[in-house]
Amino acid sequence: RHFALADARFAPLALIIKAWAGRLGVNNSQHGYLSSYALYLMLIFYLQTRAPPVLPHLLYGRGASASECELIDGYNCWFNAEPQPRSGKQEYLENLVNSYM
Repeated sequence: RHFALADARFAPLALIIKAWAGRLGVNNSQHGYLSSYALYLMLIFYLQTRAPPVLPHLLYGRGASASECELIDGYNCWFNAEPQPRSGKQEYLENLVNSYM
């Protein structure tokens, strides 16, 4: 949900990728293929590592202040829950689909 709020292209792109994988028959974890969750994680990573990034990194701004730290069993589990606005020129959904595949 966080990524869908951060960029309106994420949800349709995720559905396109899932349909594409289904047509190829590689979206079935019960038979040793990729799960929808795995497909979404790969898509998120791809969109976060483009130049410029399409999606924000959840740990962006980590450690900005002590009040933002969320310690659970001694581990800092804080993440940026506020979607960050994207700036600059945005690619069309079609271009993102083609470059992902």
